[in-house]
Amino acid sequence: MLNNFKYRTIFSSIIKSVSSEEKDKYLAKASLDEIRKYIPNVNFDSQYNDLLPIAAEAFNVNKFNKNGDGIGSELGVKIYKSFINKPLNLNHFRPTVIGFNLSSNLITYDTNEPLTDEQAQKLTKPFNVIIGSLIWRIVNPKLANLIEESSDKESELYNKIFESFEVGFNNYNIWKIKGRSRNFEDGEIVKDEKEIEKLDKILTSNGGSGKLDNDTYIFRELCGNAIGLAMAIVESPAGFLKAIVTEPLDNKIVANIEKKENPISQSSNSPVNKTKEQTISTNKKENIMIKSIKELTDENLKEIKANVVMELFEKGIKDASEEYVKERDAKTKSITELETKNKEVFAEAEKTKKDLETLTEKFNSLNSQILAKQNEDKFNTRMGYFDNEYELIDADREILAGDIKEIKTDEDFDKYSKKMSVLMAAKNKNFIKMLKEKQKEKEGGKSDKKEDDKETKEAKASEENAQSILDKALETSAQDKTKLPNVSAPEQTLLEKFKDAFSFENCVAPTKGYKP
Repeated sequence: MLNNFKYRTIFSSIIKSVSSEEKDKYLAKASLDEIRKYIPNVNFDSQYNDLLPIAAEAFNVNKFNKNGDGIGSELGVKIYKSFINKPLNLNHFRPTVIGFNLSSNLITYDTNEPLTDEQAQKLTKPFNVIIGSLIWRIVNPKLANLIEESSDKESELYNKIFESFEVGFNNYNIWKIKGRSRNFEDGEIVKDEKEIEKLDKILTSNGGSGKLDNDTYIFRELCGNAIGLAMAIVESPAGFLKAIVTEPLDNKIVANIEKKENPISQSSNSPVNKTKEQTISTNKKENIMIKSIKELTDENLKEIKANVVMELFEKGIKDASEEYVKERDAKTKSITELETKNKEVFAEAEKTKKDLETLTEKFNSLNSQILAKQNEDKFNTRMGYFDNEYELIDADREILAGDIKEIKTDEDFDKYSKKMSVLMAAKNKNFIKMLKEKQKEKEGGKSDKKEDDKETKEAKASEENAQSILDKALETSAQDKTKLPNVSAPEQTLLEKFKDAFSFENCVAPTKGYKP
């Protein structure tokens, strides 16, 4: 049933007992009579009655409560009877059921006069729903007494006990009211979808402030499919309701109930209490009450002589005394043995405790050493990675060591190493090696050029001659304003090719290195 409802909310009201004039002589009797007629009719003549009947205004209709929730006439008339036969618990904690609801009625807000469903549906001003319930005194006698005491104006509990109801529902409307009024008749329903979406976040039930501005308040009207779920005794009210009332019940009845439900008898293991009166049976099956052994005579016992009875009593007392001494000695011995055993167990427990503490200290010390060694090995491995990957100086190592000490996980180290591969690209050993190799090749090319000077000069002369011829042809072409066919751009010299190959723009630093 509960899963069928998208929302649930709770309303609260004051609980107050109707007490006798001796208990609260200042309570207006006429006012009490108006509420008392809604209390369930329970027969109090029986001394076994353990029911405490109460009546409470469960919630206001056409009026928003302190939580910003309210119920209109249509829904109020629709659901008010759904609370009948529902449980009454403590603080809306369902396992703590202390009673149940028997009746539900509609009454006017100010005079407590009864309303019919038809009359209530036509009302736009506030009216109330009043619930009649029964509390099982035997379940919580203290609570019943507290409810009665809360009616006493001299009591510290006066008006400090409240009643609340829980309702499930599937939809709600949003209302705006200007000023401090909480009555439906002073507000208006919000119908614009965009405004509804905006105001929904302001609702108190959704964690908002419940205020649009300093003078405009936002409320939620329950609607759609709804049902009463439970009533509860709580400590904080949300509604604007009158107190709960109940008929006073003599505390003697409660005491009698507790006595009958929780009989206390002497333990079978305890010595039997002897009274002055004893009973003895004769052959005539008559029970004769005697006050002392001296009253046993031949005349009143007929079949049993006084001296026989005396002997029986003396023997019984002797046997009982011997049995008592035997049991006492056995118990004393048992107690002594238990005390000795208890001391041994306690001593063994203390020794075990100390041994456990010692082992724990050793384990913690060893565990700390293992963790320290693992951290040291991980630090050395990570520092070794950077030493293997880059050409480092002492200043670099000092900075890296400080950063690596703060790195906890391998994932964080991976991120760090990737970042440093960019920042320290110029110090990457593979990059430096590549530059050295290119420089060496460049220097080797110059040596070969000197050794083959003759061939180089001839090649150069031939190249210069060819270039000269081409220049002249181009010059002639420019003068004739014609283009030479099949003439391509001059090729780079060997020296120019080397320059381009080893220029800074053509050198690419490696960005991906070894990961430990």
